[in-house]
Amino acid sequence: MHGVCALANIILFGRITGLFATTSFAVDCDNQYQNLASTIINNTVCPLGIDLNPLNYDRLHKLCHYDNKTISSTLAPITPLFHDNVMHLVYWFFGISILAFLSCSLEYVCWVVATKRQTSRMSVLLFQSLIQRVIIGLILLMILSIIISFVLNWQLSLIMSYLIPLLVGSSLIFGKVITRETEAQLSTYSKAGQIAQEVFSSLRTVLSFNGSKYQQKQYAKELKLNEWYTVRKDAAFGIFMGWLFFINFAVYSIGFTFGSILMAYGNHRTLTISEILVVVNMFAQALGYLTAIGPFFQSISEAQGAAVTVFQLIDEAHDENINEREILEENISDERSISNINGDIEFDNVSFSYPSRENATALNNLKLIARANQTTALVGSSGCGKFFFPETNITF
Repeated sequence: MHGVCALANIILFGRITGLFATTSFAVDCDNQYQNLASTIINNTVCPLGIDLNPLNYDRLHKLCHYDNKTISSTLAPITPLFHDNVMHLVYWFFGISILAFLSCSLEYVCWVVATKRQTSRMSVLLFQSLIQRVIIGLILLMILSIIISFVLNWQLSLIMSYLIPLLVGSSLIFGKVITRETEAQLSTYSKAGQIAQEVFSSLRTVLSFNGSKYQQKQYAKELKLNEWYTVRKDAAFGIFMGWLFFINFAVYSIGFTFGSILMAYGNHRTLTISEILVVVNMFAQALGYLTAIGPFFQSISEAQGAAVTVFQLIDEAHDENINEREILEENISDERSISNINGDIEFDNVSFSYPSRENATALNNLKLIARANQTTALVGSSGCGKFFFPETNITF
C-alpha cells in the first residue's frame, strides 16, 4: 500500500504541475483589472463638474466616493474552473497522505516490532526472509511502475525501456565480479588462518628454527592479497552503484528530450506535459527501485561465495556419513592432501642443532627406523632429541 501511494503521488504531481503549466494567468489578470476599473468608474459618486475616466482617475478619484458593496459584488473569482481542478487534486493529495500515514504506521508495527522480538531465536531465517520480501516487493513495484508508464503513453515508455536490458546485463556482470572477488578474499583469509594455526600449534618448533620472521612474511603476504581482493570487490560495487545512478538520471534526459520531440512533431501532438511528467517520473521511479536493490546484490554475491560450505552442510544434514570438519577443510584449501599414509619412517645419518644453540647438537648421525603398526620407544637424557623426533614427523 505504501508503494501504491508513492505511485499515486507521482501521477497527481504530474497532473497538478501540468495544470499550472497549461493555464494562462496573464489574460485573466488583465481582464480582471479592466472589469475592476470599469466597475469603480461606473459606481463612483463625484461632485458636480467632475467626470471620472481611465485618463484622470489617478488624479481625481480621491474627490469621489464609491460603494464597496457594489464593487465586491461585481468582482468575479479568478479562473473558477482552474481553482476547482486544483482543489480536486489537493483533496486527493490529502486523502493519499492519510492513507500513506496509516499504511506506514501499520507496516512499522507489523514488521519492525515483530522482527525485533524474533531476532534472538530466528535471526538467520528472519534475515533471509526479509531480504526475499524486500527484493520481491521492490521488483513488483518496479514492474508496476513500468506497466503504468506504458498505459499512459507507450511511445515514450518504449523509447526509455531500452535502458532496462542494459541495466539488467550490467547488474549480472557486476554480480559475477563481486562473487569472484569474495571467493578469492575468503580463500586468502583461510590460508592466513592456516598459517596462524600451524604456527601456534608448533610454536616451539618455529622458534627453534628461527622461523618466526618467515612465518610473519607469509602471513603478511596472504593478508596483503586479501586487502587487494577487498579493494577490488568494494571498487566494483562502487562502480556498480554509480552506474545505477547514472542510468537513473539518464532516464530524465532521454524522457524529456523525446517527449518534447513527440509533442512537436508527427501525430503525437495530443501528448501533454502532464503525461510526459508522469511517464518520465514513473519510469525513473521504477529504475530507482532497482537502485535500492543494488546493496542486496552485493550481499547475495558475497553469500554465494561465502556460504557454499554452510549450504552444503544444511542440504546434507541428515547424512550420517558427512564429516563437517572434512567439508570445511575441503572448501578452505584447494590443495590436495594425501590421506591414509601407511609406511615406515626412517632417519638415515641425520644431524641437527638448534640455531639458537649451535654448539649443542640435538641429533648426531641419527639412524632410526620406526616400523608401521609398531610402537617405537625413544629413551635418552634430557635434550637428546626425544621431543624433536615426533615433532618433526608431525610438522613435515
